[in-house]
Amino acid sequence: MEHKRSTTVDVDPSNLGPGDSPESAGPLVEKQSFPKMYSRAYTDIAFACFVISVPLVVLSGGLLGIIYSHRSIPLNPRPLDNEESGSSAYLVNYSVTRLVTLASWTSSVAPLLPGFVMTLVSFPTAQRLLEASQADQDQKLRTPYQFGLYLQMLTGGFGAAWQWIKYRTWSSHEKQPAVITHLVLGLSMANLIGFGILAADTWLHVVTSTVIFQQVTRIPSTALESHGRSLYFDPVYSVDCSSRDIYGDPCTVTSYGFQIILNNGVEAYATVNNVSTLSRVSSFIDRGSRYAILLPASTAPDIDFRATTFAVNTQCKPASSFCGLGPGYDDSTPFYCSPGFYGDATGIGYFGNISYRRAASPVGVVLLSQWESDSSQTNRTHGSWDMNPFYIGTWAHARTDTSLRSPSQAPSQLADDPEIITPSSKGMAWVLKCQASVYEVEYTYVNGTITDPQLTLFNASTGGLVAATMNEDFSLPNLEAAINVASLGSSAQNLADRWADSFSQTALGLSSGMMVPTTNLLEQHRTPILVAKVPKAPLFTLIALNLIYAAIGLGLALYALVASDFKRGTGAVRQKLTVSGLVAECFESAERAPKGRNEMENAFAEKERKGFSCRVQIEEADYGGWRPNGRHNNSVNMGCS
Repeated sequence: MEHKRSTTVDVDPSNLGPGDSPESAGPLVEKQSFPKMYSRAYTDIAFACFVISVPLVVLSGGLLGIIYSHRSIPLNPRPLDNEESGSSAYLVNYSVTRLVTLASWTSSVAPLLPGFVMTLVSFPTAQRLLEASQADQDQKLRTPYQFGLYLQMLTGGFGAAWQWIKYRTWSSHEKQPAVITHLVLGLSMANLIGFGILAADTWLHVVTSTVIFQQVTRIPSTALESHGRSLYFDPVYSVDCSSRDIYGDPCTVTSYGFQIILNNGVEAYATVNNVSTLSRVSSFIDRGSRYAILLPASTAPDIDFRATTFAVNTQCKPASSFCGLGPGYDDSTPFYCSPGFYGDATGIGYFGNISYRRAASPVGVVLLSQWESDSSQTNRTHGSWDMNPFYIGTWAHARTDTSLRSPSQAPSQLADDPEIITPSSKGMAWVLKCQASVYEVEYTYVNGTITDPQLTLFNASTGGLVAATMNEDFSLPNLEAAINVASLGSSAQNLADRWADSFSQTALGLSSGMMVPTTNLLEQHRTPILVAKVPKAPLFTLIALNLIYAAIGLGLALYALVASDFKRGTGAVRQKLTVSGLVAECFESAERAPKGRNEMENAFAEKERKGFSCRVQIEEADYGGWRPNGRHNNSVNMGCS
């Protein structure tokens, strides 16, 4: 037997005004136990807020905690190089797999949260329905289909939003109350942020990788090695390279009558020929200029350091045309630059006050008093002046035919260059004017590379001790080899640049015998380790979305608490406006359902006793079609009205 149910409600006396009767006040809600209803609502709100906010905050905090606690960073500030852990990424000494797995938990939690978001939203929506019902504002009430959409949206499924979109396409749909719009926005927001978390997590998975990172440990000052170089000083034997000896010689050379000795020549020759176990000459480029630099012969591959040493830079320019270099009598190639700089590039005519060996050599070097070639320019063929930079004139005769090149080389342009002269005996001859500068350089040596050189021009005496080694016969073998290297140049200026580089390396190498190791300024030990490279952009996008979601959960919880006016029955109405509330209203007995139990499950007979509950069946309705009905003991107990 089918019947409709009328629901009996009690009136809250606190809502009665002077002269009002319970009937005039109108029905509010079913009588509730207020303390229990408060407790139940608080529990629902607190639990929903907890599920939305706490897991996302905890997972985000845990992820950031692992990253910052295991972050591999260089010394701060890193003393020996400018490499950062990456302005756009963190380097984390932690398993990449574990790290991205922890990050993925947030994207696993996010799809589960829209239902809890809608739980919080259901409190203010229940309040508005109650207010609209009491005020008889029909336009704010929902149609049955809208009420069905409302129930679907409370589940948090994105499909409810799709059903709402289809409903909006109906040409005859009723005006939608604002509460439905708010539900759609809340549902869409919850799902879109969830999808955003999933996208950010996927992005983080794709771009996070394992890289090799050089873990740096600074070495204390008491354990620093000596890779720098300084001038030799021995107070016992009265050797001080910062000044000349009593005979006027710099510390790199010593005069014994007519003989000049290269001091500590064994080490100097070993260094200039790259066989020393103590030092070696290398080069680096700074601001477009090449410098020769004195370095330790070998260093541990995992040690970086900052130290001071010596560097030489030489600038040369062709001067053959200016000096009138050209073929002369009997294969001679005379030149005349100034009263202090003249001679013969092929060695047929030469200075009368230089040794025969130097005159017969295909290369010559003479120390000049100044850069400009004029009547005031003088020369020294032995010893040196204290000056830095110092100036040299050089000439050479390369026994190389400029027209000959291997098939793999481009045709030479030197044969047509006015600065290159071809003597009658073939080959090439040239004259160069050069300026050499000696620097103290503070540099960083990181992973085999010179970085951050800070150059300071040495005093005049240091320039003099380097110049003295080049103004004797010591350098001729190396400079003769440099002729062949220079002759491979593509132009006269390129030839001059090649020659200048060779001169710098030879001058520094021959002076190295009086340059001794000195303690490093800084030193660090590098250990290569595998680390996770975590880009900051996807990481903080994920963290931001997690925190936004958590903040929304907290805000909705506060809003739900404000909307939960239990004296007006919002809590009870909210329970009735759920699927469980409607099912209880339809299928439970009239004695149980109207009482609005403080726990919704208590409105069902099954909660109290097994076998006492009715069964829901589908039967054919009198008006046609089908309808659900409840059966108890094989008889129809109740049905939806």
